[in-house]
Amino acid sequence: MEDDKIRDLFSAFDPGLSSDIRFMDKLQRNIEAVDEVRRQVATNRRRNRIALAAAVLSGFVAGVVLMVLVQMFGDFGWSFDLALPYIGTKIMTLDCETIAWIVSAAISSIIAFNAYELTLAKAHDRST
Repeated sequence: MEDDKIRDLFSAFDPGLSSDIRFMDKLQRNIEAVDEVRRQVATNRRRNRIALAAAVLSGFVAGVVLMVLVQMFGDFGWSFDLALPYIGTKIMTLDCETIAWIVSAAISSIIAFNAYELTLAKAHDRST
């Protein structure tokens, strides 16, 4: 009895198959969408490489210029100690040249980051 009900249920089931033309149209649209995504990925990859090259170059140039400036003007002859007075230990001594190196590294990093961001923005503006 139960088998007859299941047979009746499946005997009435007649799924319609889509035509070959609709299938091929849908397949073609999907292939074109994938190709568009691939083109966009390739374009973004090229933009990122150009922006990275600009960032590396500008960071290197800024680092060299700042390194020369630190070597020329970095020694003012002062220093200060970082200490824990309650314990009586000295953590480190910072002199003016160390601080100049830290500042020049920070400035060079900021310049490189901004060059990367500006190059990406300009590349995006050109493409739109």
